[in-house]
Order: sequence, then C-alpha cells, then structure tokens
Amino acid sequence: SAAWLPDGREFVFSSGTKANYGLWRIALSTDAIPRRINLEASNASEPAISRLGNRLAFVTRKDDLNIWRIDLTDAGRESKPNRFIASTQSDVYPAFSPDGRRIAFMSDRSGTDEIWICNSDGSSATQLTSFGGAAIFGPMWSPDGQNIAFTAAQKGIKHDIYSISSNGGAPRRLTTHLANDKWPYWSHDGEWIYFSSTRSGREEIWKMPSPGGEAVQ
Repeated sequence: SAAWLPDGREFVFSSGTKANYGLWRIALSTDAIPRRINLEASNASEPAISRLGNRLAFVTRKDDLNIWRIDLTDAGRESKPNRFIASTQSDVYPAFSPDGRRIAFMSDRSGTDEIWICNSDGSSATQLTSFGGAAIFGPMWSPDGQNIAFTAAQKGIKHDIYSISSNGGAPRRLTTHLANDKWPYWSHDGEWIYFSSTRSGREEIWKMPSPGGEAVQ
C-alpha cells in the first residue's frame, strides 16, 4: 500500500515484520534509500497523503486473540467461559495433551508464530519452537503425549508438516513434497499421521508413517 507525495518525486509505503510494521518514505530513484517515518503508533500501514502533502493518514491494526475455556461437567452447568491463556498478542489453536495435564497452542507473543506449551490451568507457558518467521498453526499431540505435530510455512512459500518433542528440542520436518501439506492428525495407535495435501492437484486426505516417509492418498 503506497501513497505518492503531490510532486510525484517520493512515495510512502508500509513494510516490516508482523511484530514491527511501519511506514517508510523513499525518493523515486534507483539508488534511493528508504527512511522510516517515526510514529508513536506501531504497526502502521495503508498510508494516504493529503493533496497539499502536509498531512498523512494511516491505519494501525492490533490483534489480541486469547484462549478461553468452560466447565462442561454437571457441576459447571451454569458456568461461564473464562480466559486462561492470554497475552497482548495472539494465542490460538489450543490442544490438550492425551492425559489432560498440558496444552499446546500457537502464540506470537515472542514476535513470531511459535508453538508453546503450558499446564492445563494456563500456567508455566514455555516456548517450544524458534522458527523466527514461519506461519504456524494446528498443533496436535501424539497418543503417547511425547510429540506434537503441527503445520509451518517458512517464508510463506509452502506448508509442511513438522513434529517436535513435547519436552523441547529441534523440530523435524516430516514432509518435503512441493505440494502444500497441512493439518496433521495422529492415528489412535500413533503409527500414522493423516493430513491434508494438494499432491493430487486438489486438496485430499493423505497419510504417512508418523516418523515421516512415503505418503499414501
């Protein structure tokens, strides 16, 4: 989203990372260097410049998504939802561990999308992954609670399935096909991971061995 100055010699545009977006000004020249416009507002985008060139309007957008829960037992029949995993950023895609003691979720509270894990009451949140810029979603626990599969798209190129130990460590990339592979789901015996893929030219359900390997439609 760019906006020209009235004389047509410069324009303002928005650029940056998800956690640090801003407005920049650059002259219409091949060797020009963009200069960031200092604003009190963060995550500025969509600039508009007045006809006289003395006023700049822009948009700031802030997402604050939180995870809520509600008691479904008879004793909690009249209970109301309460927020229990929250930050000033986005906290989404909650997934309970098989024993119900932990929750995996995606959060960008560190500045980028990452997989986090916490106790079932929302306490002791710990960051598991450190991709530093990938789009991440859909964590899913293995039946034994030892691993978490999820979808990540590094540099926004394509989606792939990854797995990481629930105790931390380096994530393992399970799919390398040129198609988009996403939304992993473990079989009950933990031997297979089912997922969505466009390998056939359209989106279908595929499965592969849980350690990774050849997939079957």
